[in-house]
Amino acid sequence: MATAWITEYSQIGADKNGRIPLALEPADVDQALTYTTTTQSAAFGVGTLIVRFISTTNCHIAFGADPTATTSKQYVPAGAEVWRRVIPGHKVAAVTA
Repeated sequence: MATAWITEYSQIGADKNGRIPLALEPADVDQALTYTTTTQSAAFGVGTLIVRFISTTNCHIAFGADPTATTSKQYVPAGAEVWRRVIPGHKVAAVTA
C-alpha cells in the first residue's frame, strides 16, 4: 500500500512587497492517506487555501468535490512535492500508477 501526506494551509506568507507565494507554517491540518485503488482524502478545512501532497509511490491524483483518480489524471512521481491552490471542502484522490 502507498501512503500520501496531505498538508493543508490557510495562510500564505509574503515579503514586505507581498511577492512570496509560500504557505505559512505552522500548517492547519496534516492528513495521511493510505491507498492502492482510488481513495479520497478527508475534505479540506473551511479555511484551507493551499495543500502540499507527497506520496511514497508513483501515483495519479485528482482534486474536486468528489474526485476520482485514474491513470489519465495528473501523474506524480514518488517523493515529489505537489503544491496546489484548492477550494475549501474539496478533496484529493490518489491511485497508484
